[in-house]
Amino acid sequence: MKNILNLTTGALFLALAIFVSCGGKNKDPEPIDPCQVNADLLTSKTATISKVTNPSGTIVTSDWTGFSVTFTGDKSGGSYTTTVGNLTDVSLQNIWAANGTWSFVGTDTNCKTLTVNGGFTAPRSVAISAITASGLNLSFNVPEADTGRTVGIPGNWTFEFTY
Repeated sequence: MKNILNLTTGALFLALAIFVSCGGKNKDPEPIDPCQVNADLLTSKTATISKVTNPSGTIVTSDWTGFSVTFTGDKSGGSYTTTVGNLTDVSLQNIWAANGTWSFVGTDTNCKTLTVNGGFTAPRSVAISAITASGLNLSFNVPEADTGRTVGIPGNWTFEFTY
C-alpha cells in the first residue's frame, strides 16, 4: 500500500511538472505605437490652459484666462479648435488660430512634434514636451511675419494645459 501511495504521489508530481513545462509558446507583447498613444492622449479631452510663458520668459497666464484647445482625429492627424476668440487682448489671437489642422511630423518616430496649420504664414512646428492623461505641454515659435507690428509677441511660447 505504501508503494502504491509513493507511486501515485510520484506520478502526480511528474504530471504536474509536464503540465507546467508544456505551457503554450510565449507570445511577445504587441509593440507599443507611440504615435497611437500620443494621438489618443491628445484627442482624449479638451485641454485647458494652466500656465503660459511668453518669449521673454514671463509667465502671462492671466492674459489667457479661459483659453482651451480641443484636438480631434487620430494618429494620421486631424483638426483643432480653440477659444482664442474669448481673449480680451486681440493681439494674442495671432499666436493661436481659432481652428486649424494638425499632424505628427513624419520624421519624428516618437510623435512628439506636431505640424499645426491655422492660416498662419506657414505651418508651425509644435514641440510636445509632456503628454499624459492629465496634461499637455506645448511650445512653438511665433515668427514675426505672423504678428505684424505687435511688439513682444514673436518668439518661443510655452503652453501648459490640464485635461
